Amino acid sequence: MIKVKGKGGIEAVIVADSKSSVDGQRITTFLLTYHRFVHAELMTHRMFSRNAMSSRAVPVKTMLDLVKNNPATPIHWGKNQAGMQAKEEHDQFVVWDDAELTKEVMWKACASPKQAIISNW
Repeated sequence: MIKVKGKGGIEAVIVADSKSSVDGQRITTFLLTYHRFVHAELMTHRMFSRNAMSSRAVPVKTMLDLVKNNPATPIHWGKNQAGMQAKEEHDQFVVWDDAELTKEVMWKACASPKQAIISNW
């Protein structure tokens, strides 16, 4: 089994990889973990035979736990600069209510009550 962890909570595991002894065709089974905004892009490719968890079938409490424990975070933290794309990455602390926070902690703070984040910081 091969496991690859990427940035932003994206993960891929090759569960099985087989090659037909008759015609040499290959079938690979992946277990992919990615955020909802990637899902539609992946599902548009017809070369994949697919099966995915439906967000409508997941109880709200379970979905909230997934978001809380594995929030989607930017892979590139671009600096504020002229133009449509940030070439340089932001690498300094973010100041919030006199506290210097890392960009990851700040990202979580935007989606969570302030006290819960600061107390775990």
